[in-house]
Amino acid sequence: MRIAFFVFIAVGAVAACSTDTAPVDPGVQAERSDPKGNPLEGTVLDAQGEALKKARNLEDQMAEDAARRRAEIDARSE
Repeated sequence: MRIAFFVFIAVGAVAACSTDTAPVDPGVQAERSDPKGNPLEGTVLDAQGEALKKARNLEDQMAEDAARRRAEIDARSE
């Protein structure tokens, strides 16, 4: 049992010291390069990516409208 434990630890240590990095998911890489883009472009889920992109843009527009309305209300109350 001890031998199996030490073999397991040794394999884990060698795996942790590996110089190969994990492959980067293309969707994650696209999201990092353009957060407002479609991270799923070119995949089967392209349509869902476009819907997410539209939702993000709508969220930004709603936040801008809310900020504008707050500024107008503040200007009227002063």
